Amino acid sequence: MKKKVNVIGGGWYGCHLALSLQSRGYDVKIFEKNNQLFTESSFHNQNRLHLGFHYPRSFKTRVQSKRGFRLFKSNYPDLIDPIDLSLYAISSRNSLLDFDTYKMIMTSTGLTFEDVSTCLPLVLSNIEGVIDCDEVVISASKAQKFFQSKLNSITNFNNKISKDDCFSMSSDGIFVIDCTWNKIFNKKNLYYEPTIMFKYENKQKIKFGLTIMDGELCSIFPFDSQRSTLSDVEHTPLGKYQNVKEAYKRINQISKEEIEDKLKFMHKKINTYLPSFSDYFSNPEPFFSIKTKPANNKTDDRFTILTNESKNVYSVFSGKIDTIFDMEFRILSFLQKENEINPSSF
Repeated sequence: MKKKVNVIGGGWYGCHLALSLQSRGYDVKIFEKNNQLFTESSFHNQNRLHLGFHYPRSFKTRVQSKRGFRLFKSNYPDLIDPIDLSLYAISSRNSLLDFDTYKMIMTSTGLTFEDVSTCLPLVLSNIEGVIDCDEVVISASKAQKFFQSKLNSITNFNNKISKDDCFSMSSDGIFVIDCTWNKIFNKKNLYYEPTIMFKYENKQKIKFGLTIMDGELCSIFPFDSQRSTLSDVEHTPLGKYQNVKEAYKRINQISKEEIEDKLKFMHKKINTYLPSFSDYFSNPEPFFSIKTKPANNKTDDRFTILTNESKNVYSVFSGKIDTIFDMEFRILSFLQKENEINPSSF
């Protein structure tokens, strides 16, 4: 008899885990509260496949990113898009570290890059130095189509699951994995962060990402062949909430005037470093998502957490897409141990 597994949430984690478990013979069902897969943060994000350059203050995360990058490219090669330039620029104004230190940190982690400070095809200002690396884009639209083709038949759409639903499922012997980023099982050490970013139409053929380091700065990164996203560490967050309902309420009640102010502040900051920003990008359109983040995390650690909520009920948490493989291996290892202990239940 196949072991039944119910996966709650149809984003990157839910879909990847469901596909992995199904391929190994488990009887898997997905429960998604929206009418299709990939409708929230897994789609509405910058979707950068990290190598580690984003995390100069966390050796652990840089190593984790290198591994995740390799595994993601191996497992989902058709769901990534290359870009012409993936640039990290150190601000000469208010960066937390200098350019030489940044390069030394990346080199010590075994990351390869090219110092392109004197040979860029675009003009930057207030920059100490720039590197180009091999980071790529995770295509949200390709991922959505891929997983819908693979998993639609086992997905229950428009089905919002509660704690009691999870406990009821588990009482029937079903293994339950909550992949909603603790939107079902609230934690005191986590908070919900509603966010705003902007998608721009690309006006020129060059497809580049530009991340200004290191601190409360900004980044522009390709979203697909036609658009790029603008994010800002200072202006993208819309608050911190202990209750997910309040986080959604914050997004639903944002005014047109506040959206315009956010755009103005973010546009002003990116123009400080890329004065020709408007020559490359036009027609900004806001988009929103809710992130779950650890409280009091003063480092760049993007760890994975697997929490046992009750018998056969688990919730997953992580800060990055590519850690899906770490979580997959942890869950498979756990299920294998359960199979050895209770073989009749599988």
